[in-house]
Amino acid sequence: MLATRSAPGAPATPVDASLETSVSLGAIVLAAAVPLVFLHIDYQPSVSLALGGTDLAITAADVALLAVAIVALRALVRGGVAPLRAGRPAWIAIVALLSWMTFTTIRAGVGDSDYAFTTHAVSVVKFAEYATLAAATPLLLRTPAEVRLFLRMLVLWGGVAAIVGLGQFFGVNVFEAWRPGRRQPSFLGHHDFAALALCSIGVAFAGILGGERRRTWFVWIAVVVGAVGTILSGAVAAVGGLVLAAGSSVAVAWRPLRPGFARAAAVVGIVVVAGFGVIALRGGEFDPFLRFLGVGQREQQQGVESYSHRTVLAYIGVRIFRDNPIVGVGWQGSGEPGTFMRYVPDAKRRFPDVAAEAFPAPDRPWGVQDAYVQALADMGVIGLLLFVAPFGAGIWLAASALRRGGDDGARLGLTALVIVTGTIGIWSAEGLVSGIPLNAVTWIGVGLAVTAASQRRSTA
Repeated sequence: MLATRSAPGAPATPVDASLETSVSLGAIVLAAAVPLVFLHIDYQPSVSLALGGTDLAITAADVALLAVAIVALRALVRGGVAPLRAGRPAWIAIVALLSWMTFTTIRAGVGDSDYAFTTHAVSVVKFAEYATLAAATPLLLRTPAEVRLFLRMLVLWGGVAAIVGLGQFFGVNVFEAWRPGRRQPSFLGHHDFAALALCSIGVAFAGILGGERRRTWFVWIAVVVGAVGTILSGAVAAVGGLVLAAGSSVAVAWRPLRPGFARAAAVVGIVVVAGFGVIALRGGEFDPFLRFLGVGQREQQQGVESYSHRTVLAYIGVRIFRDNPIVGVGWQGSGEPGTFMRYVPDAKRRFPDVAAEAFPAPDRPWGVQDAYVQALADMGVIGLLLFVAPFGAGIWLAASALRRGGDDGARLGLTALVIVTGTIGIWSAEGLVSGIPLNAVTWIGVGLAVTAASQRRSTA
C-alpha cells in the first residue's frame, strides 16, 4: 500500500506505508538485548577466563551485544551506510576518544610497572564494546515501527525496574535491597537505575513537547516510569541531569515544535516532582555535608558520608591531574594504589573531620567516582575534551533533527537530546567504569541522535 508525503508546494511523493509497521530481525534483536544490558553484572550468568594475569568475565550482556553487533553488520552489508552518514561528528568523536584511551593505557603499561595493564586493556575493550550501540542503533532502527519497538522496550524494562524498586522500598528483600523507606538499587544499582529511568523521561518529554496525539497513553506511562525510577534511585546527580535536559529540550523545541507554556510547565513539573522525591529520600545526608562545608558547627564524622566522601575522592583526582595535566596517569590509573596513596596523607590533613574509612587505601580503591575528574586524572585535559566530545556531537545532531520540523523524526531527536544531556549529569557521580548500564544509555542516546538526524535527512 502506498501513501504520499510531500513538502509544501511540491508534488506528492509515494511512500511505502508498510514502513509504518515493518520491523526487521535486527530491531527485534536490539530490543531483546535491553533486559540483559540493563541488569547488574552480579545477577547475570557469566564465564570467567584467565587472561594475562586477570580474569575476563564474559556475561550475558556481552553475548547480547555480540548478537547486536552481528545483526548490525548484516544490516550494514545489506542496506548500506546511509543511516550512518549523518552521524559523522559522532563517529569522529567516538573514535578519537577510544584511540586516546588506548594510547594512555599503552603508555602507562610501558612506563609504570605497577599499572595493571591487562586489566585496564580489557576495560578499554569493554568500553568500546558498549560504544558499538551508537552505530548499531541507526543501522537497526530504520523505520518508525522499529523505533517505537525499541523505545517501548526501554520503557517496559524501566517499568519492571521501577516495580522492583517499589517492592524494595516497601520491604521486599530482593536484589540486595536497601533498608525499607530508603533509596533503592532495583536490579541495577542506583545510578544505573536512574540512567534507565532517564530513557523513559526522554520519551515523556518528547511526547509532551512534541504534541504526541496518537499514543498519549504511552507518553504518560513513560512519565510515571521515569519519575518513579528517578525518585527511587535517589540519585541527586540524575536530578541535575534532568534540570539540564528539561532546560535544553524546552529551549531547542520552543520554535520548531511550539509547545507553549502549558506543555513546558508540564516538563518542569516532572522535574520538580522527581527532584523533591529524591531530596525527601536523601535529605538526611545534606546536614552532615553542610557541616562538612563549614555551615553550622563542624564535627568529626563517625562513618562514611556520601557527599564528603565524594569530595575527598574528587580532591585526590584533581591532585593527580595537577601532577599529570596533559596525558594523565593512564586509563583507570587513578584507582591504582601506587598512584592515589601518595595523595592520601595530604587529603587527610585537608579534610580532618572526615571518617578514616572515607579515604581510599590499598584495600579500599574507591576510585574518583566522578567521570569528568577521573577523565582529567586518567587521560589529562586532552582526555576530558575527548570524553565530552561524543556528548557534544549527540546534542548537535539531536538539535539539528529537532529544529527542522514537528514529525516523528523531530520527537526522536528530542528524546535523544534528553537522554544525552541527562547522562551528562549522572556521569558526575559515577566513575569511568566499563560495562555498566550507564555506558549503554550514553551510547544509545548518541545512536538515537544519529537515527533522528538520518531520518530527517532522508525525509528532506
